[in-house]
Amino acid sequence: MTKLSADKLKCNMCDKVFAYNKNSTTSPLMYCLRTQHTLVFETGMKSKSNQPSLLSFGVGPQRPCFETWQEKITALLVKVIVANMLPISLVENEEFCELMAFLEPNYSVPAWLTICKRLNSTKAEISKAVTTELQSSPAIHLTTDLFTNIVNDPYIGVTVSYITDDWELKARTLSNVAMEERHTQTNISAKLSEITATWQIPVTTKTVVHDGASNMKEVGGVNKWTDIGCSAHKLHLAVTGKCLFLF
Repeated sequence: MTKLSADKLKCNMCDKVFAYNKNSTTSPLMYCLRTQHTLVFETGMKSKSNQPSLLSFGVGPQRPCFETWQEKITALLVKVIVANMLPISLVENEEFCELMAFLEPNYSVPAWLTICKRLNSTKAEISKAVTTELQSSPAIHLTTDLFTNIVNDPYIGVTVSYITDDWELKARTLSNVAMEERHTQTNISAKLSEITATWQIPVTTKTVVHDGASNMKEVGGVNKWTDIGCSAHKLHLAVTGKCLFLF
């Protein structure tokens, strides 16, 4: 194209004149090349695709990923995995790695083993903070339940509720561990005692909430805690017709 004046251009191959100014688009010019001069257009596009990109010359957003920046991204990645209960295998997911390569090309996605180590260190830090918080509370209340996973492995879950010095109600999950022993009252009581001892709260624990199963009755009383039957569980049994209550 040749500029004839401030508002006109001419195609050098077909001499067609176009109205053009600074507010115009190049669409009419490209259309002329693409439809009337196809060979020239395709040759030009091919040579353009063979040109090295500016990134290959170090021009553009090529900031280096320093060790401190790498560490910060990894810490945030671990935080996302924990907060959303995502699988550790996420770091080996092809699409995830592709996303990270686009957002931060020089970031090295850590291996799953590295993430496991980070999770363990994160757990240790959180456990220390929670233990300190629990020890400052004069009254701790437990909730427990036995359940099985998808392959029928038995587990016992324990959560804790308490009020902080600032009058803020807190609820924490203390444990979800395998319960390989027989699910007797004695074994369940012993497991609860072991868990509270690990968190240094056996003395300040006051109550334990559980369902009405026969092996759950008085599991708190053995440890000198007050047993409370879960009202939600009883209501569920009543609604589903599995239990009759006399009021």
